[in-house]
Amino acid sequence: MPTIRIPTPLRPFTGGATEVAITGATVAEAMRDLTAQHPQLQQHLYGADGELRSFVNIFLDSEDVRHLQGIATPLPAGARLRIVPSVAGGNRSQHEAKQLASPCLWAQYCPGTSDKTFFNRCGMSVALTTRNNI
Repeated sequence: MPTIRIPTPLRPFTGGATEVAITGATVAEAMRDLTAQHPQLQQHLYGADGELRSFVNIFLDSEDVRHLQGIATPLPAGARLRIVPSVAGGNRSQHEAKQLASPCLWAQYCPGTSDKTFFNRCGMSVALTTRNNI
C-alpha cells in the first residue's frame, strides 16, 4: 500500500502521524485520499482554486513529481510519497544553514536525491552549493 511521509509542520493536522497509508492509482488520487482522511490538511496543501499550492512539493521515492508526470504520475505498488514544503526567504549564510542541517537526516529522508538538496531537522528541503560543504 502506498504511503505519504508527513513533514513536521503538517503533523499537527494528521494527529501527529509521520506517515499515512493512502490509496490511489496516481499522485492526485493519493493526495485526495490523504485530505479525505485528514481534512485539516486541505487548506495547507491546496489553494482556493483547488490546485496544489506552489510551495508544496511532492516526491515519489527520490523524484520530484513535477519532473515526472506531475500529479498525474502513476503510483506503483508500495510507493512512498513525501510532502516537502518549500522554505522561502531568510538571510542565513551557508555556514548558518549547514549548522541547522543534518547530513544523517539527508541520507535518511533523501537517498539518491541531488547532491545539492537535503532535509534539515524540520523536514524542509535545504539547498547548498555542494554536498561536500556539509
